[in-house]
Amino acid sequence: MQRKLDNSFNQLPSLSDTNKKPKNRWSKKQKRTFRHLLNGTRVSQKIGCKDLKFVTLTTSDICIQQVGYDKHSLSRDVVRLRQRIERLTPWKLHKYGYLTRSQIARFYGRNSYNTKFGHIGYLQVFTNEGNGVVHILGRFPYLPYNYLASEWMDIHLSFDVNITRLNLDYEAKNTASYIVSQYMANQDSKTSYVRSSMSKDWIFPGHRKIWMECLHRSKDWTKQYMTEWGFWSAPVQIDIAVKVWDSYLDCIFKDKPIKQVQKTFGSDDVLIDLLPGSSCLWSMPKVVN
Repeated sequence: MQRKLDNSFNQLPSLSDTNKKPKNRWSKKQKRTFRHLLNGTRVSQKIGCKDLKFVTLTTSDICIQQVGYDKHSLSRDVVRLRQRIERLTPWKLHKYGYLTRSQIARFYGRNSYNTKFGHIGYLQVFTNEGNGVVHILGRFPYLPYNYLASEWMDIHLSFDVNITRLNLDYEAKNTASYIVSQYMANQDSKTSYVRSSMSKDWIFPGHRKIWMECLHRSKDWTKQYMTEWGFWSAPVQIDIAVKVWDSYLDCIFKDKPIKQVQKTFGSDDVLIDLLPGSSCLWSMPKVVN
């Protein structure tokens, strides 16, 4: 009995072990991309976007053996593909044999035969899977798989592509968590997250300024502390910050298209408290859990 008690006592953690902070599962770069994914999907919900498209584009062995191929070839070819899609019309898809007339009326409407798809809001993540892969989450229109595969083969000499429809009726946080954990979490293995980029209208210009203000105004000053640089700070109540951010999105995107919001936030010298909807945001009391 004494031996069992001694063994159990030796298994207790020491004081130095309890003071150790747990390691973060995600790096700062991954957390920043997760925030951009989450905010972009929430903005898509606010502006009435029914679904998002998740596109995966790969690089073949034939492509990397071409003369002039370098580390920037993948990003340049992605831009070329996106430009072709933005100049595309439903009638061209019918003309080239990808869609029938009934399918055009079903997916795009009867009055948009010659209407260009226009600018596409997106966030793209580059990884070093295989010879290089890019994952794009964007507000793409309906695109036939055969069209996407043939265009990517013509541009990048690669045929392995994938396009998936993501329903925004589900929670936006689950979508962002899945993408980050599935395609960006293997930092120590051969497959790792390289970099990411997004368009201006994926969220809206100046969104980081608003988000940092949400974090600042959601601090719990009852637990303030002195930093190593000599000024006072307090821990952020992230759940309150997210609720304030969602309330702000409700204010600025209510009956407003994304282009009008771009014009509103285009100037950097606009004060946050004077932005549309700020009065209904900052006058609301703090959320009490």
